[in-house]
Amino acid sequence: MQQPTILFGNSEENFYQIGKRDKTSILNQYKEIDLRLHKYKVTQELSKKLFDLSHFCLSQHGKNNFKELKAYSKGIGLEESQVLFYLLLPEIVNFSSLFQSLLSSFHSINTTILFKNKNNSEVFHGFLLNNQYQVSRQSIVLKLTNKPQIAFNTNFGSPYPFHRAINEYGLSFSLHQIATPLFVQQGTPIFEILFRMLNKCKNTTDAIKFLRKSISLTGWKVILSDNGDNIAEVDLYGEEILVQTYNINDHQQLIFSGTPLKSSLGVLSGHREKIKSNHQIIKQKLKNFDFNHKNTKNNFLKKISNSKLSSSEVSLQSSKLFFLSSQNNQYAYYENFLKTKEYKTLALEHSIDPKLILIQEAFDKNNTTELYHLLQIRIFNSTKNQETKKFQFFFLLVQYIHEFDDRDLISIYEEMNLLDLSFSLYLEEQRLAFLSRLELILGLPASAQNYEFSFNDIKSKLKADLNFGALKVKQMKRFIKIRFDIPQVYIP
Repeated sequence: MQQPTILFGNSEENFYQIGKRDKTSILNQYKEIDLRLHKYKVTQELSKKLFDLSHFCLSQHGKNNFKELKAYSKGIGLEESQVLFYLLLPEIVNFSSLFQSLLSSFHSINTTILFKNKNNSEVFHGFLLNNQYQVSRQSIVLKLTNKPQIAFNTNFGSPYPFHRAINEYGLSFSLHQIATPLFVQQGTPIFEILFRMLNKCKNTTDAIKFLRKSISLTGWKVILSDNGDNIAEVDLYGEEILVQTYNINDHQQLIFSGTPLKSSLGVLSGHREKIKSNHQIIKQKLKNFDFNHKNTKNNFLKKISNSKLSSSEVSLQSSKLFFLSSQNNQYAYYENFLKTKEYKTLALEHSIDPKLILIQEAFDKNNTTELYHLLQIRIFNSTKNQETKKFQFFFLLVQYIHEFDDRDLISIYEEMNLLDLSFSLYLEEQRLAFLSRLELILGLPASAQNYEFSFNDIKSKLKADLNFGALKVKQMKRFIKIRFDIPQVYIP
């Protein structure tokens, strides 16, 4: 298991050194983003507008801000506006309807789960990533001069605590995008706001006071927890802030995604439905989970975090950081990661299927040849009837996404029509929905028009597609995303 990067002393010097050390990995990450932008037909004119936004942010906040960013950029060998461009992408897809086609690639319906083990009083603040682009690739512990210690997971290309982090006082956060058409020019990027918060605040009360004085660029939900059992759900909409507080002792568990506290807030198309679907699946997985088991950390990870897209859990009382390595596919944790210089890494029993990870990677990278091959092998080697049928459906669904000839689509329709997925209500309803889409595209009679769907997101997305018409549905199917482990299908 890879050891964390430990930074001591001056913050600017350290950010420069990490940029210099990880230069190759960082540039590869940026290259991958460029390829995604090209894939989703982001024009040169639009890209220029994004770079202009980066320049504007730098000029708006003056020379005294973004010191760490400037040092980091220097270490990589790029202009700070170039690096800021990549760091601002989550903000950009958050608010812009121009980037609807990018939402499925750069926007995540991530999940925060908090619970307290009544046997040992440990509070777990878990965070589950749901997007390959944002997957954590390294752990960093900051022990900078005159600043509290901070530990977090991040990807190459971002040296800041972004998705989730904890400081030495036990203040922890996790972050969720709120896809709303809001942009405040005088606002500060969320990564800068949260970095300052961790350096200045000791508990949720301090953090809320700090966030009330902050102005965000776009809409964000911040879930805060501290070692006093306090939980806060904070929505940032530019200058506006909404807060809901909780005490973990009053709840068996708390689950958060990107549902706005402000019910009247307009969100980008399909966002609420995706959140509801994600909640439904997570709650089902946790239905019979023993939150008071003596080995909760291992059971929790095994139950809910069975793919490389998952991130980390923090135990606020014992200073343990649990996370999933995306390099060797093992669960592990750091003990006393903020209290000592010794970083003990322990492999835990895990249930990750490396072959499933390869399938997910091939899908995310749009490597259809490899994806077809891996799915066929999975079907051939499956020993359980339900698993065979599940991956037969995935194979047909992947073909549906990538094949455009009507003869191929007819073959897919015929095979999907014969498939029995009654063992999974979610997969069965997705099968019926995609049969309806194929009937629309191929001009066949509608067979499932009177079916009463249990999953509202499947129902609403199908209704929207049927109203769009055959041509639009055929054009948009290449933007469909699949999570093979949960499993879950995302329709743009």
